[in-house]
Amino acid sequence: MLRYTDVFVPGGFPRHTYNPRAALHLEARLGEARENLCKLVTVTGQTKSGKTVLTRKTLPPEECVWVDGGTVSEETDFWNVVVEQLGLFQTTETEESKSRSAGIEGTGTAKANLFVAKGSAALKAGLADTRGSSTRSSRTISPRVSALAGIRHNPRPLVIDDFHYLPRMLQAGVVRALKPLIFDGLPVVIIAIPHRRYDALKVEKEMTGRIAQIEIPIWSSDELIFIPVTGFELLNYELQDQTLKKLAAEAIGSPHLMQDFCRALCRSRDLAAASTRTKLEVSPAEVEAVFGDVADTIGRPIFEKLARGPSTKPRRG
Repeated sequence: MLRYTDVFVPGGFPRHTYNPRAALHLEARLGEARENLCKLVTVTGQTKSGKTVLTRKTLPPEECVWVDGGTVSEETDFWNVVVEQLGLFQTTETEESKSRSAGIEGTGTAKANLFVAKGSAALKAGLADTRGSSTRSSRTISPRVSALAGIRHNPRPLVIDDFHYLPRMLQAGVVRALKPLIFDGLPVVIIAIPHRRYDALKVEKEMTGRIAQIEIPIWSSDELIFIPVTGFELLNYELQDQTLKKLAAEAIGSPHLMQDFCRALCRSRDLAAASTRTKLEVSPAEVEAVFGDVADTIGRPIFEKLARGPSTKPRRG
């Protein structure tokens, strides 16, 4: 039997409450990256809008090379992640051996027996002494060269999550290094928040005419309500319409927040799956308490940032 901690997973992959938002054709558009698209695919959208979840659903990590931009501070870190995931080696060794031998020969005579013709034969025996020497040499190549060669040999899709966290110089450098492989059809996807440090203009210059942009829209109320309706139904509960609408209104277009709200509500009740379909009555005061609990859990600055939405300040050149 499912537990609420299995159903509502803020920050994780929502296996039970995943909403494909089919009307937007997001999965189909992202899936084109596998079809020799020859373009850099950028998945962008507001914080906690489901960019990573969508990409993981379409391009599962076990089938791709995934790099978390938040763990990369310099170029070597980035390429080392690729090298490790592809199981590559950066050091090659070669060995060359030489040998020589000297022999001593002896001669003997044997008489034939009665059953064969009479005669004599010369026998030769040799004793050889072999001596050898070997030379071993090794060569170490950079993680960048190793990674690019490995990707070319094994063209698995490459996904860079939180691309905006990469240092700006590294963003352009990575795209520049991957450009020839993208032209050859390698699926490369970057996930970013445009209003953060993601330098879209620099990437555009590197990939003029070679970018397929997928913008993740803010979730509608109906799309958000899908999460509690589906999740609580799995637990054999049914929420009131007014509760569903209130949760959706306060989720600020974020499926992550909706997952948080549903989990906090279950936690406040220590909710276990019901044996029969049950209507779950939730008071307005209880809903407000849930909002306060989530704000304290994820941090009020983050909560308020989600409420403000993307920055509208112009970028400085």
